[in-house]
Amino acid sequence: MKSARLQIALFVALSIAAGAPRTAQAAGPGQKAGAVQARMAKVQTAGPTATADPGTPAFDPVINTIRAGAHYLSSAGGHYNFGPKIGELHFHGRPMGPGNTDTIYRRLGDVTFPGFGSSAKVPIEMVAVSLESIEPVTVDGRQYDVFIHLTPGRHSTGEMTFSLHYPNDGASRINGTYDTNVNIFFTAEFTPRDGGAGAFSKDAEIFIQSTAPGRWSFNPNVQMVMKADGPEELRTSNFFLQGTIPMLDVLQGAGGANTNGID
Repeated sequence: MKSARLQIALFVALSIAAGAPRTAQAAGPGQKAGAVQARMAKVQTAGPTATADPGTPAFDPVINTIRAGAHYLSSAGGHYNFGPKIGELHFHGRPMGPGNTDTIYRRLGDVTFPGFGSSAKVPIEMVAVSLESIEPVTVDGRQYDVFIHLTPGRHSTGEMTFSLHYPNDGASRINGTYDTNVNIFFTAEFTPRDGGAGAFSKDAEIFIQSTAPGRWSFNPNVQMVMKADGPEELRTSNFFLQGTIPMLDVLQGAGGANTNGID
């Protein structure tokens, strides 16, 4: 009797031991399919966010558009040769405000970019300039101070080509580069230093263009000229120069350099 009971107990133990692994290993077709579907659902739920590069923001055409408006510049110095009798004049800015502004440009339209790394053009007009001689010039043995302004009745127009490299993130940093060309009609007023009679003027024209790409930002630093009042076309918007930009008339060898105006 005891022998029979031992045999029965041994049979049950062997059956349980043999059956347990089979239960863990032998998932049926339905169980396998369920596991695969669960894994696929998990991957699909993760979606694009699982692999998106956080360093490449989506392009937003609204905040990455340069709006029409004005930019206010300061001249770092320049030169122009009036030819025989007068010779070469060296000049710098004669600030007219706001701040140390001596040159004002208008961008005559919005600059819309199709995406990062793209370029776009806009027509521009120089609407004001105020320059003066660094040293007097001598004409017929007499010394003159020289003051330069735009010639009334003439439009000094050109275009700017912008490239957008980095997104507008609200910080004052470089967002891209640009090139400028403009045909300038100006008048030089010669005033005798001795205060006597004999003042005269000369009209001239130059075509200047940037000799290297300038740098620009959507947002100003705290010192840059910003103008929110007055005629709308003369208000600043969201374009500011970074650094100094050389300009040159290649044929005449005349030119100068500009930087953003400081208030």
